[in-house]
Amino acid sequence: VVDVNQFKFSPLRKRNAVFTFLFVGRFIPLKQIEVIIEEFLIKFEKDTSVQLILVGDGPRYTSVYENYSKYTNVLFKGRLTAMDLKREFELAHVFVLASNNENWGLVINEAMSASLAVLSNKGIGANHDLINDKVTGLIFDSSIKGDLANKMEFLYRNKKHYNELTKNAYSLMHEYWNFKLYFNQLNSALSKMLKHK
Repeated sequence: VVDVNQFKFSPLRKRNAVFTFLFVGRFIPLKQIEVIIEEFLIKFEKDTSVQLILVGDGPRYTSVYENYSKYTNVLFKGRLTAMDLKREFELAHVFVLASNNENWGLVINEAMSASLAVLSNKGIGANHDLINDKVTGLIFDSSIKGDLANKMEFLYRNKKHYNELTKNAYSLMHEYWNFKLYFNQLNSALSKMLKHK
């Protein structure tokens, strides 16, 4: 769980004029950053009205940067301060996480709290609780070439569906999946334990 109030950005706020896909995380093989970039380029390589922003660092940062920084709409921001990172969440439209096996993926909580539509790979644990396919986000299969690319294009072209996802994501995080939920669950568990003493 994250402090959703740190990402209290309205779904209907003014965002970056260029439609923005955002990745935030470590540059390690698990995150499959090259998959995100390659899928993005399938649909948007020459489209300056769309961009992919990559935030983070790690052992693969230099090689990924060297291979893809030539594309004008693939932007590398490196590691950011907490304030600068929140600004990226505020300006972006869609968050993408392509990890092929991740227990949860807490950055999804942050993205949804900031009312970003989410594209999440099928191997991410948070999908089961947070990404109700087509209601709060879309799940893709990174092992199928073009699946992520098609879903990126779908969200870019279908603004009505995109807006619904952002509103539903924001609502789920701010009205339910937050510290209050965990507090209530902890209280309930303690009450049951005390009754069985």
